[in-house]
Order: sequence, then structure tokens, then C-alpha cells
Amino acid sequence: MVNQSDIDARDAGSIAIELDEALTIRSVDRAWDLRADSFGTVECTGRFLTGTSILAFITGGTTRYFYERLYRWVTGTGQAVRLPYRCDAPDRTRHMEVLVERVSGGLRCVHTTLFVTPRPATLPRLAFATTAPPTVVPFCSICMSVSWQRQWMDLQNACQAGLQVGPNALPVACTVCPSCSRFRNRLTRGSPTAVSTSP
Repeated sequence: MVNQSDIDARDAGSIAIELDEALTIRSVDRAWDLRADSFGTVECTGRFLTGTSILAFITGGTTRYFYERLYRWVTGTGQAVRLPYRCDAPDRTRHMEVLVERVSGGLRCVHTTLFVTPRPATLPRLAFATTAPPTVVPFCSICMSVSWQRQWMDLQNACQAGLQVGPNALPVACTVCPSCSRFRNRLTRGSPTAVSTSP
């Protein structure tokens, strides 16, 4: 169970990562490494990430295209973009925002936790599939909504609406929902305006 001290110690503040013009990770800040260490994910610290393409860590072709387009747009225009997104842990939901801005020789991405809430124990674990057969539920990698009964909705709402989850993790395929896609389309048309990614 998440308590307030855990939220303050492990999720508070901002963390930053810098990319070169080829979208290769060139550095992370100390706060990034401290957060990775606090969650026991040493493989996410700078010494393992540096020199690797940021796109290699993004699951799903649609999601990868979304972020690549966002990074290229900021690089090309010099205008910063703020994107709200979700990044949950097994015991908590994290509502976050990334500020992507051009810096000398590349990009700086500053990720800030806006607020954290306990994740209901009744919610299923997710198993990310590389293919999308009919039994796999489409899952938005930006806002963490799922497509159920021809609607995009929060996972908890989908479970309440009848999404059946067996004893194993729920198989999902990463993509980008229509609401988040509209943000990408604004970038394609040259508009820097950020929009809410809530479905």
C-alpha cells in the first residue's frame, strides 16, 4: 500500500534526460539515477542508458512514432512542448508531465510527477504483447487507457464495465488512443498547443 511518505520520497520532484540530435541518450541527471535506485531498477540508471536510442525503450510502433514525431517537431521548430501522461507502478498511479525543449546539440526532457494515488489492488497486472490478436486489449501508452466495448476508458472503469480478467495478467498491445493521437496531429500540422490526454 502506498502511503504519503513513500509518495514524497520516491515520486516527488523532477527528473531529466538529455538526448542528442539522433535521439540517443547522452546523459541523465542525478535525480534520475536516485529515483531509479530507489525503485530498485539499476538497469534504468545513466550508466546503462547512455549511448542508447530513446526509441529502443518505447514499446509499440504507434507509440514510438508518436514520440519520435514529438521529438523531431521540437528539434525542428525550437518550440517546447508539455505532454501530460501516466506512468504507473504496481502499487501506485502516477500522473506526470514531460517538458521537451531544445538545447544545444539536442533535447532536454524534464519529467515531473504531478500527483500520485494508490493503485487499487483489484486492478489487473498488464502483460505487454508484441502482436495484437483479438484476445489482446489495446492499451494507450500515453494516458494508460484501454479500449473496451468500443470506447477508450480508464482500466478501473473498464473492469467495472465488465472487462473480464483471469488469474493471469491482462494481455495488452501498446498503441495511442484517439485523444492522444489528436495531440500528435496538432504537431503534424505545426501547432505547439498541448492538450489533455485523458480519454
